[in-house]
Amino acid sequence: MSDERALLASIWEHPHEDTPRLVYADWLDEHDQHPRAEFIRVQCELARAGERPELAKREAALWKAHAKAWKVDLPKALQNAPFRRGFVSPRRREVRVNAFLKLPATDFDAAPLWEFSIPEAPASLDKLLACPNLLRVGALVLPGWLGGAQMSARVPLKKGETRTPAQRFADAPNVRNLEELDLAWSNEVRDDGLTALCESEHLTNLKRLSLVNCDVGNAGVKALAESALGARLEHLDLQGNTRAGIDSVRAIVAPGAFPRMRELHLQATIGVKGLQAIATSKPAFALRTFGVYVEEKADLEAFVAWPGLESVRELNLMNSLIRDRIGVVFRAPRLAGLRVLKMEVHGNKPADVPAFDALASGALLPNLEELHLPYSSYCLPDATFEKLRARFGKHLFL
Repeated sequence: MSDERALLASIWEHPHEDTPRLVYADWLDEHDQHPRAEFIRVQCELARAGERPELAKREAALWKAHAKAWKVDLPKALQNAPFRRGFVSPRRREVRVNAFLKLPATDFDAAPLWEFSIPEAPASLDKLLACPNLLRVGALVLPGWLGGAQMSARVPLKKGETRTPAQRFADAPNVRNLEELDLAWSNEVRDDGLTALCESEHLTNLKRLSLVNCDVGNAGVKALAESALGARLEHLDLQGNTRAGIDSVRAIVAPGAFPRMRELHLQATIGVKGLQAIATSKPAFALRTFGVYVEEKADLEAFVAWPGLESVRELNLMNSLIRDRIGVVFRAPRLAGLRVLKMEVHGNKPADVPAFDALASGALLPNLEELHLPYSSYCLPDATFEKLRARFGKHLFL
């Protein structure tokens, strides 16, 4: 095996570690491939450090100048895929479980990690977990696959098997390379299923977890907040979990919980007291993306004064009932760094048109680059829309 092949094999074997990638960058420098070496270092640094405008500009310049050459040996299916941490990162593929099980190992040679979405087939869970191909998967979408005791009662178990589907998943060594797990619409996960995932010895690289409509309650969220898995998570989506309320919010914003969290989407059932708990909290995390529902009677002024909003660059207010008070959001000093704002302008009261006009003029939220206002055409005058289009152009989404 050549030196280069051995170095690449080390990256493929340890896809989450930067060291093998940086060692390969040194080898590239030694062989006069300086732009490629620099690109690997820049992308690794961006992945660690987050927002670094000058570094991002250098990344873009290197990509523009050399991308064509770097992609020449990639399979046709990967020619338009992005690069992450210096190497190609294939876009998500949806395949049925039997097709995934039959994929030859050589299909995974072109990239360190792959992304797959596999439609519901919980009776095949044990075959999936035993498949070596799973070791090459970094992001996995499994709707309807995992659950706790409730699911065990519905999906027949093998003779002698007592573990729930979630427990069997957590116990499987082949899940160890997962960075992202999306269980959206798996409404049998519930608290015991999430607790099983929290106790896994193999999900040590998991950073992104989607639990949309998984019927998780306060106990499950609390278990996650207090677990080693919670301490590693950078992204958590809890939308649609109506059994999770104020206690789940308190667990999330408790001192020391979720120290690495950068993206958080909360369920709509946090209530007025949940928003108040956020407004008075001092969490360990610094969010970049935040999704939250604001009820009509909530203390909006206290919320937008929350210091935790200063780091937020994308805010999703979902279908909050605050269209008559939206000026409070637009004028909030804590949101001066906001780049993206998403909201459905609902409510029984007239919209704050002057606030939207001031936003359109650039007087409010001067750094905002992208605005989403779905279902808003019935509550704002045409003249205001024209002003908003003048400011945001193709980045205004209605």
